[in-house]
Amino acid sequence: MERIWHRDHRIPRIALVSPSESPWSQLYSSLNDQALITMTGYDHAAFESLLYLFEPYFNNFTPWVGHKDGSTFAVHKKKKGGRRRLVNAKSCLGLTLAWYSFKGSEFILCGWFGFTGTSANAWLCFGHRMLMLALWKNPLAKA
Repeated sequence: MERIWHRDHRIPRIALVSPSESPWSQLYSSLNDQALITMTGYDHAAFESLLYLFEPYFNNFTPWVGHKDGSTFAVHKKKKGGRRRLVNAKSCLGLTLAWYSFKGSEFILCGWFGFTGTSANAWLCFGHRMLMLALWKNPLAKA
């Protein structure tokens, strides 16, 4: 049983840094275009343009409905109490764009962004859907 536990390919939350202190946050706040292009395929100006379109959808919807795996989403109802999101729109968009260009294992992305495997999958699916919705609704993206 112990050998099975050692081969489990999940990174526990206790071993990860907070998303606000993750390598992604350091890379983004460095304002280095070369690093951001390497990670996401976009420089800061293009990333900010996408973020401008993406953020309203990210803030107005939630992935935590249905099976709670990001495959469904609903309007985000502001209510008193509850836990606030640790993930912001920049991190979710960064994860989505990094996943598009990354060829390695998903657990590497988890370490870069400070997510556990399950929440990384949910935020990745949700981010993909919100980005597609934002671009689909934008007349400049229609060609």
